[in-house]
Amino acid sequence: MASQPDRLADRHRLAQVAIRAATVRSLLALWDALIDPTDLDATTPVWLDAAMAVVLRRHDESARLAATHIGRTRYAQVGDVGPTPPLVIPDSEATAKALLIRGPLLLKSQMTRLPLDAATRSAKAAQAQAGARRALTGGRQTITNAVRADPAATGWRRTTSANPCDWCASKAGQVWATDADGGDFFQAHDHCGCGAEPLYQ
Repeated sequence: MASQPDRLADRHRLAQVAIRAATVRSLLALWDALIDPTDLDATTPVWLDAAMAVVLRRHDESARLAATHIGRTRYAQVGDVGPTPPLVIPDSEATAKALLIRGPLLLKSQMTRLPLDAATRSAKAAQAQAGARRALTGGRQTITNAVRADPAATGWRRTTSANPCDWCASKAGQVWATDADGGDFFQAHDHCGCGAEPLYQ
């Protein structure tokens, strides 16, 4: 039978995956509603504003979910919820850049070598995955930052989805100590369903 920390970890991972899926659905719908592939210059600004609103809202949801999870996990492991961790402030500039690069700019590039329909489908999917990655940054960084600041924490480990890519599978269970260089940075890619799980003494 799984331990309570393991059950909490699995529940949290699934909840974050649900945020990711909801983000992707919203961004796909916004692309269809607002982007005109034949008039990108006129339709991109309105789409970007709407897409940013979705990603930033989901970023906040991911961060709040992670903050609650930290308290529950800390209590299960050391018997004390500890201080409420600060939520990560979203990087709006990086988010906008990711959406533009993986959306309209990718479409413009691919239109030179692919039929319009194929180029549009590719960019539509790519921008949704990029936005979902930026949304889950809220939860991932809330956890990595919190364990770095908590004397009771020993670090965090990487949890993966049920069917991770080869790179993520090779990192599954990897533990970052709180004093390790780069221990507060979570590497994720588009389509990534991995998460950070706090560890305590």
